[in-house]
Amino acid sequence: MLPFLDHTTEAFAADPYGVLRSAREESWIVRTPTGLGVVSYAGCSALLLHSGFRPGVFEFVRRADPRGRAAPTDRTLLGSEGADHLELRRVVMPWFTPRRIEALREQTVLLVESLVDGVTAAGGCEFMSDIARRIPPMIFCWMVGCDVERGPELARTSAVALQAFSGDPAAMDDVVNAIRELRRFADELIEEKQRSPGDDITSALVAGIEQGVMSHRDARSLLTELLGASVENTTHTMGLALWLLCRHPDQWALVARDADLIERAVEECARYEPVIRYGNHFNDDAADLLGFRVPAGTLTTIYLTSAHRDPDVFENPDRFDVTRRLPQPQLNFGIGRHFCIGAPLARMEIQEVLRAITARWADPRLGAGTSVSRAHSSEVDLLPVDFTPIRRA
Repeated sequence: MLPFLDHTTEAFAADPYGVLRSAREESWIVRTPTGLGVVSYAGCSALLLHSGFRPGVFEFVRRADPRGRAAPTDRTLLGSEGADHLELRRVVMPWFTPRRIEALREQTVLLVESLVDGVTAAGGCEFMSDIARRIPPMIFCWMVGCDVERGPELARTSAVALQAFSGDPAAMDDVVNAIRELRRFADELIEEKQRSPGDDITSALVAGIEQGVMSHRDARSLLTELLGASVENTTHTMGLALWLLCRHPDQWALVARDADLIERAVEECARYEPVIRYGNHFNDDAADLLGFRVPAGTLTTIYLTSAHRDPDVFENPDRFDVTRRLPQPQLNFGIGRHFCIGAPLARMEIQEVLRAITARWADPRLGAGTSVSRAHSSEVDLLPVDFTPIRRA
């Protein structure tokens, strides 16, 4: 009999890493209230690469909302497989190439430095509202070709829509209303680009419609999916990075002294405290996973927080170390066919934020009212921080 793990309990909330450590020491696979769970790095990576398992978030949503109001009715990157997935991915992938990301970096640096310089003289700020919640929405607007003034509103609406993945039936009415608003936004933007195309993702989607690669509804679903993926997760990952570095001043000092550590610091933050703490997958047919037979129709949860602290892969896994060279990739962005296409963009944004604040702030201290929740995903609600401004030549 497999051990049982329930991540909805108070005991889990009080000590998630301790509960997961105990489970992992007993077995790499466990039973959960919704099916099965995988707690080792090898198991999680094997499942992500297994063609027999598909992302199960929409199956999870359907169970929470049997009326089907919150699940997408058209093709999405996360919800499609095979030829459909490749077709959609080919349309948007050119917007996430290294060349495109580097072209965006210069704009991003100017935006980040403007925001950070605007609060530095005061010796403190509320990081989420002053910086983190302002950068990803604006960059999304640049990329899809809409008015940047829409960014904050879109981010707020998307955050509500993403509550669908919590599986909480009580949230579904708000979720459905938010999804309707996002679809309305996407319809209006698509119609605008049909009249006046530009050099942006939405115009590329319009071209896909005209070429018969996708429908208008597919394009609408992709726009709303890209909004959630590129804004909400990146925003909270920025907050988590600052939260971790403030709690580990020795690590802040290392990054401040050596900007070459920025890239490693971003990866270590994502390993140590992933914004996506676990994810659901579904297999339509029975599948073999590392020698274990998973019955057809099983909802299997991968616990990234456990995989990222697996001592079989990461030496001293409970130590936060920005000098660490990861022997295996952190799984926050996935691996395999569903690897997040926006990963290079998110990495670039977070790198530039850390570069700017470690160059301008010394001795950062978390203020009263700091609020970080770690349930289905890690969310930073409030992050007041005080610091000593660095006098720059």
